[in-house]
Amino acid sequence: MGTAPPLYLLITRESEAFLDLTPEDRLPEYENPPVAEVVTGVYFRKIPLQLPHFGLLWKQFQHDYPRFEEAPPLITTIEQSDTPDFPMPRVWFLSRDETGVIQVQNSYFLANWRRVKADDAYPRYHRVMEQYRDRLGRFSAFLESQSLPEIEPVHYEMTYVNHIPQGDGWNDLGDIGRVLPDLSWRKEPVRFFSGHETLNCVWGFSLPKGMGRLRVSVKTARRRADDVPVLIMELTAKGKPEASASLDAWNWYSVAREWIVRGFADLTSSEVQETVWKRTG
Repeated sequence: MGTAPPLYLLITRESEAFLDLTPEDRLPEYENPPVAEVVTGVYFRKIPLQLPHFGLLWKQFQHDYPRFEEAPPLITTIEQSDTPDFPMPRVWFLSRDETGVIQVQNSYFLANWRRVKADDAYPRYHRVMEQYRDRLGRFSAFLESQSLPEIEPVHYEMTYVNHIPQGDGWNDLGDIGRVLPDLSWRKEPVRFFSGHETLNCVWGFSLPKGMGRLRVSVKTARRRADDVPVLIMELTAKGKPEASASLDAWNWYSVAREWIVRGFADLTSSEVQETVWKRTG
């Protein structure tokens, strides 16, 4: 991190300035956004967390996240560049209603909000980031209390997952252009393919000033609850700014969010934004 303060100090000391980085009135807003999940996190140089550390860490979060699950480890490029001593777990801490998830491995920390029930309301960006800032601060303070290395970021990440069910602007994939104009299906009188059953598309964009990349994917799936066809539109920003200024980390998340929100509005049709998601800004 060079001469920059530890990340957890930035969280508490610069919180007010951070909240002013992206005023809500600058970005599109929706009364009924299709957001199903938001993931915010940081990947870092491997920290020598041992199995007992995960239990001690859970105690720091157990009041808000009373459930604990273990998941198979994710092998990232960070682990691939190191020589692992033995596979380390990926642990999940889950809130009572399971809409909140913290994922921890020895090389990353992620905080999720996810829609579990149909009536779970998206808590909006600033609330999600407020919680992430608090949780990451607790994790950083825990590392310090255990005399473990501080977080040395490799890259930051923010992901928005949107679910667009059949009926919200489209009835079959021939209608895809009504939701995503850049994917319009040519409905010509004579074609070999009369239509398509599945879709899997990926776009890649550069964030400004070399701050990383934005990956946008669209694919078809079926909703588990009722087997209704759904378009899953996932926008993931990844990157790492220079660590010379104290607000770089939080400025990166602010820029990532702006590009995700503006990118979503750019790639989806204004008709669906207005009639289905009720765009207000």
